[in-house]
Amino acid sequence: RVALYLIPAIMDIIVGSLFFVATVRTAESGANAMAVGNIITVWGITYMGAALLIGRFVSTRNCASIMIGTCAAMILCAAGFILFPSLVLLYPLMAFFGAVAGLFFPSFMVFMKSCESGRSRGLAYSASIYTMSWSLGLAAGPFIAGYIWTAYGWKWCIALNLVMALATGIGIILLRNRSRPVTTPTENPDQSSVPHDSCG
Repeated sequence: RVALYLIPAIMDIIVGSLFFVATVRTAESGANAMAVGNIITVWGITYMGAALLIGRFVSTRNCASIMIGTCAAMILCAAGFILFPSLVLLYPLMAFFGAVAGLFFPSFMVFMKSCESGRSRGLAYSASIYTMSWSLGLAAGPFIAGYIWTAYGWKWCIALNLVMALATGIGIILLRNRSRPVTTPTENPDQSSVPHDSCG
């Protein structure tokens, strides 16, 4: 159970770190405030669109596979930030990352609900722990990235994101194999009711 709720924390460390790196790099290039702010706006627009889209397809049967696929996409995205550091590509890479995150988090919520089905504490408790987890990750991301950037440079912030995405993907595979999500007899797996939160 602890491992389950570490997943949103780790993923939002990645999100917070990337927000920090992308906006600071844009500001240091001499861009105006609008250009800096739009970095996160672009991410948010594609996140929103992908989250709405995946809601039509995600179920207890495919949620883990979707999460594993999005972890692989995050690894590719992190590699893109490192291999193509041009600021010209920063916006499309952020847009891609937003879409990937938008596919991941709704799928995780379905996975979380199915894994927690039947536990005595109920969905409200699970939702509160989930919210605490992603909030902690989003707060920790810029802090960690700031330290790493100061000590080693911004590319190492992204390299850490790559490693965390890989570790998360492996963790999801292990969790899926150890505790297969189950569907209750009265539940339609394609229309599962899950807790929703705006940042993960």
